[in-house]
Amino acid sequence: MNYGELRRLYPMLSNKEIAARLGTSACWVATAAHRMGWKKESSYLSGVNRENGRKGLESMKANRQ
Repeated sequence: MNYGELRRLYPMLSNKEIAARLGTSACWVATAAHRMGWKKESSYLSGVNRENGRKGLESMKANRQ
């Protein structure tokens, strides 16, 4: 496996996107990054958290109707 490419992509892409590019599983990506001690960039995580919050609000609104 190309760890250099994984290291380059990991901070700014989802594990699913990385797995598709590298031809492996998202679980493998997460495990490899965890073992290496790598972290996602804060700007990437902010976007993910914002999107998850938006989805949560939409779900709450749909459940109220």
